[in-house]
Amino acid sequence: MSTQRLLSVTCLTLFSVLWTSHSEAGIMNWYNQAKSISGNVVADKTGYTFNGGNSAIQYNFGDLDEDNNTTTVGAGAAFEFIYNASNNGSSIAFAKYEGWAGEDTILKLEQWSNTGVFGITIPGYSDHRFPSASSIFDADTHVIFNNRPDGEMEIYLNGVSAGVATRDSWIVNGDLPGQTNFLGGSPNESLVGEIFGVGTYERALTSEEIGGLARAFAVPEPSSLAMLSIGCVGLMFRRRKRA
Repeated sequence: MSTQRLLSVTCLTLFSVLWTSHSEAGIMNWYNQAKSISGNVVADKTGYTFNGGNSAIQYNFGDLDEDNNTTTVGAGAAFEFIYNASNNGSSIAFAKYEGWAGEDTILKLEQWSNTGVFGITIPGYSDHRFPSASSIFDADTHVIFNNRPDGEMEIYLNGVSAGVATRDSWIVNGDLPGQTNFLGGSPNESLVGEIFGVGTYERALTSEEIGGLARAFAVPEPSSLAMLSIGCVGLMFRRRKRA
């Protein structure tokens, strides 16, 4: 094997090892951070892969009804996803949750095809967009849908608020017998990609808590990976120039 080829293989191997260890360490850091937040928390670091169509899976998001009254917002609730998904050209959903009065809430990466923004659908009733929250594809991303006690739904991308989707009042809490919830989309609107981590909280999170969760996963990736890439490119260029 030539020196140039050996250097290329070594760089790719190191990058792969560092990226894998970073991802695993990031998920573990996030998981520990999520479990430290007070209240009823469901944090899952299993990792799930979806291929569109009806590949969403039935999922237990836990009891989000903090005040034991499914007709009130109470302390609110929060849904969290760490994902990397592609734009498959259709309405793309993270999850379907059945809460207040049996009402479905579908949390979306893209509200409708080519709209380019996050959104929420209440099937049979209404569609809502986050006008300032552009859909993020093909990148590790941390997103939280935060149902605030004032009834507003605020979205955070990589720890930063990206606006609200306004409705008279969002009530997503509930723990109804026989409810069927889905992760990775709704039964017919699954995403194409991976969800590395998912968390739900029985109350709205503070901006400080959300920032801490995003930083725990370290999105975007740390500079060490970028430095390794630059270093490898420089070495290969130098070797090629000498040759």
